[in-house]
Amino acid sequence: MTESILIFEDESITSLYLRTLLTDWGYSVLAVLDEAEKAADLIEANAPDLVLMDIRLKGKMDGVDAAQLIHERFGTPVVFLSAHNDDSTRRRIEASHAYGHVIKPFEERDLYVAVKSALYRRKIESALEPETGGISPKLPQLGDAVVATDAEGRIVYMNEVAEELTGWQDVDAFENEATDVINLNEAENGRMIAHPVSSVLHGAEETDHPRDSFMTSRSGSQQPTTHRVKPVRDGVGELVGAVVTVSRRREFPLDNVPISEDTAIDALTGLVPPELLTEFLSDAMAVARNRQTMVAVFHINVDGLS
Repeated sequence: MTESILIFEDESITSLYLRTLLTDWGYSVLAVLDEAEKAADLIEANAPDLVLMDIRLKGKMDGVDAAQLIHERFGTPVVFLSAHNDDSTRRRIEASHAYGHVIKPFEERDLYVAVKSALYRRKIESALEPETGGISPKLPQLGDAVVATDAEGRIVYMNEVAEELTGWQDVDAFENEATDVINLNEAENGRMIAHPVSSVLHGAEETDHPRDSFMTSRSGSQQPTTHRVKPVRDGVGELVGAVVTVSRRREFPLDNVPISEDTAIDALTGLVPPELLTEFLSDAMAVARNRQTMVAVFHINVDGLS
């Protein structure tokens, strides 16, 4: 079935361009409007699969307020397309539960990925609803680093923490094989494990608890992690894809795993080197952004070590 999109855009040239692009990509454009006052009525009557929303529109309601209303009443995914990218606007967009934000002037590839990823993310979240008591789960909040694939094992969604951990940007990783993006080794002996996504998609049972592993990023750096891969099936049992959640382990194992000089544990304190603080803080802040929480940092002086 052709997926349908409703567009809110106040620039006529951009509106025409968007309609042409989306139609060429195989989507049905229900309507293009330059004000959002009738957004609720249109969505209730047409039930679009996605809303593409500018922020500055004609009329009294701007795009962010409209997106918040759409989220609360319908749960329809909204992708923003706007030239506005200041801190205040980004915070408002995050609070509206948007599924994406493409900055004008935009590249066709960026828009293609944002639209297709949002549609697939919503499909996976809908398939997971029965497991959460009918409450629609949000992929960014399922774990620290979250990656989703389609039924063929191709990347269709990554959150910011996953980008940092794997070294891949979502635009670059999109529709690449998960085996090329997620490189995991068993923590016990450093051997490359059978790829967890391939195993799950080919019928292996889901692991009930996270497994210790090491992830190798695109640049070749290695991080101690735990991972879990969950198959996703729709209401009739058809495989939709898989969700991979990965968390960085905060301590390095002392036995059985070779540790490079760059990450050697301090012999006196037993702690990892201070050079890793930036990486740990970066991960924590990315998680906080996704979950709309805060990060606290405690500084402790320890004197008299000998």
